[in-house]
Amino acid sequence: MNVTDTTLEKAVFRILREHELEAYTSIQFRELQGLWAYTGLRQSDLRDALRHMFERNYLDFQNDGHGLAVVVTPQGYRHAQDQELHLGSLMRDTWDKLTLLKAGKRPVAVPNLPSKRSHGRRVDQAHPG
Repeated sequence: MNVTDTTLEKAVFRILREHELEAYTSIQFRELQGLWAYTGLRQSDLRDALRHMFERNYLDFQNDGHGLAVVVTPQGYRHAQDQELHLGSLMRDTWDKLTLLKAGKRPVAVPNLPSKRSHGRRVDQAHPG
């Protein structure tokens, strides 16, 4: 499995969104570590994710008296919002394309159109010559 930096970002941001964290809010590292287990990724991936996101200034760290906490920076919060908007439009676009694909595979209901010959008779009947 190829785990990229963007995959790691998405995993962290998903956890942060589920906890409704905004800029300057924090989550205890131990709690984040416990929640990380549900991503299916390795604990070493969490270390890589946090390092990557710290280098991008998406996250910061502080000791708040209860141990190490992970803090969302304003830049990280904006990036998470941008990612969510992009994901939403991508999902809508995919859904629309899937709907159109399914619609294109339905049997075509051809309306009963009058033939040219019967159309001509109607004209003749409507306008006696």
